[in-house]
Amino acid sequence: MVAKAQLRKEIEEATQKCDRSLFIFDEVDKIPPGVLDTLKPYIDYHKNLHGVVYRKNIFIFLSNTGGNNITRVALKFWSDGKNREDIALKDVEHIITGGAYNEPGGLRHSEIVKSALIDHYIPFLPLEKKHVKMCAASELRRRGLKTDSATVNRVADQLLYEPADLYSKFGCKKIAQKVDLFGYEEF
Repeated sequence: MVAKAQLRKEIEEATQKCDRSLFIFDEVDKIPPGVLDTLKPYIDYHKNLHGVVYRKNIFIFLSNTGGNNITRVALKFWSDGKNREDIALKDVEHIITGGAYNEPGGLRHSEIVKSALIDHYIPFLPLEKKHVKMCAASELRRRGLKTDSATVNRVADQLLYEPADLYSKFGCKKIAQKVDLFGYEEF
């Protein structure tokens, strides 16, 4: 109950300060079920709530919901000789919407999903090794380090891929730590 009351308070205070507030909820799949139902009055189709207009706010929910099933779709495309970039929203949207409502986490059986208050579901497709190499090169450049292909490959090779050398298990999240692992003197 404390989390719900705190969430309500923060949304109301932020909206009163700025009527175009942005709220980002990361790792929604780790939020206890029911907490996000607190948001329903703020994202529902009301002109105002107690004299305050919340319709100009933007709520973004980031989640790994459906991630394993999306990876299966990507693998099927790959095994059929198609590119990851050929995956269309229609190929995975049902996975995300079904997962949001049924998988454990903050949106499970939530009113905001049941009431169709989420406007868009945008998939995070698994990153291929070539994408990880781009992240590695970017991180190396950001630090003013060498970005030759051997260095980029060494960093990218430190990540886990499923299946081997195809999709990064953690995307680019661990690139900075892998660059740290080598130490600046090696680059």
